[in-house]
Amino acid sequence: MSTQETPTVTYCLLTLDRLSELQKAVRHTAPWVDRTIVIDGCSTDGSMEWLQSDECKQLRVEYRFIPQHLYQYGNHNPDKRNPYIELAGSDGWLLVMDTDEYLEIDALSNLKKIAREAELAGYDGVKFLPHDLWTMEDGSLHNVRHTDWWAPMFWKSYPGQRYEGHTHVRIVRPGAKDNWLKTEYHYQHIKDEKRIWRNSTQNYWTTVGEATNSDGKDPTWLAFHELMRKYGYLDWHLFDKVMTAGQVPQEVLDWFIAHKDAINPEEGSWYKWYKILHPNKVP
Repeated sequence: MSTQETPTVTYCLLTLDRLSELQKAVRHTAPWVDRTIVIDGCSTDGSMEWLQSDECKQLRVEYRFIPQHLYQYGNHNPDKRNPYIELAGSDGWLLVMDTDEYLEIDALSNLKKIAREAELAGYDGVKFLPHDLWTMEDGSLHNVRHTDWWAPMFWKSYPGQRYEGHTHVRIVRPGAKDNWLKTEYHYQHIKDEKRIWRNSTQNYWTTVGEATNSDGKDPTWLAFHELMRKYGYLDWHLFDKVMTAGQVPQEVLDWFIAHKDAINPEEGSWYKWYKILHPNKVP
């Protein structure tokens, strides 16, 4: 790449029934990039209609709708995320974030420069520092700017690139050097405590093998799923409805309590999420 070449930048994200969050993310980022690609799991909250609006046309937003059952019950994130990789193609650079992540304006306004200078220096990916802004259930704010952990969110496209893994996916780029430039730019990760613990329960249900490096053989995880099968709970989304309704059997609730202080935070998230949902049902 010569110093005169300017890379194109495509912003990619995935969403289901998060209209307000989706709008904020797209309006914040789309004006700074060449293309925006949204994969929507057939939302029912107005997201699909908004993606087809004149505003999104003006913001150069492209979209694809995937079946909601794939989004909800597949529990396999490559199936959800690879469609925007396919639509983006193998030219330019990709900026990949979730709808609760916002790159700071100084970084957005310099994305093309960052990509060009990174590539000239021998890098084909860029990492940013997280800035956590989490609203906790007691009204307090968890506000942490990280200084020693970088997230890979911006990279050069390669032919044949794809996501692999399960919940904690990784991007595979045949022919890439996988040299990542660590920047001092931050991105904001905005969540509330309810989403943190609810998402953690899904992670524990589906991918403890990745979370504990046990290849799915963690005895506590296996015992947990045996308990779920005993009561006929075979899918996280269905069991999440049981959690929301406060209808968890006592034996399952006892498991939550026994593991609430587990070293693996996803194991302890069941108690924390149920405590938020039903504070009077657990000690």
